[in-house]
Amino acid sequence: MEQVLGIGQGAEDPVAVHLQLAAVRLDELAERLPVAAPCPGQQLRRHRDILTGAMSAFVRMYQPHEAREDTVVFPAYRNLVGVDELNDLASTFADLEVRQFGAGAFGAVVDHVAEIERSLGIYDLNQFTPPPVPP
Repeated sequence: MEQVLGIGQGAEDPVAVHLQLAAVRLDELAERLPVAAPCPGQQLRRHRDILTGAMSAFVRMYQPHEAREDTVVFPAYRNLVGVDELNDLASTFADLEVRQFGAGAFGAVVDHVAEIERSLGIYDLNQFTPPPVPP
């Protein structure tokens, strides 16, 4: 990971700068989130507005960062690390997952998230997909 982050390489790596800035922004957004506690009307509205603003800011920040990760960060990591090390990492993480959470835990979490998405009405991704462009 140090290779991708540019640690110890002297020159300022744009990928490292990207990751560091994203981490700083996430911290800043988290600090703006109100404490989830019952509160009277005006304060509740203010907390809701703060939360909505922070979540919107996160989405605005996340979307282009996600695209950069898919097109720059992950390919750079794959190129630097190599297939054998990636396979070793995958095996290490799979073993760690089973040791910490038990066999089948990942599937259980995926199922639970799907239940939550269904209850919120966001499970069907087709609803977020634009309709076909007319000819």
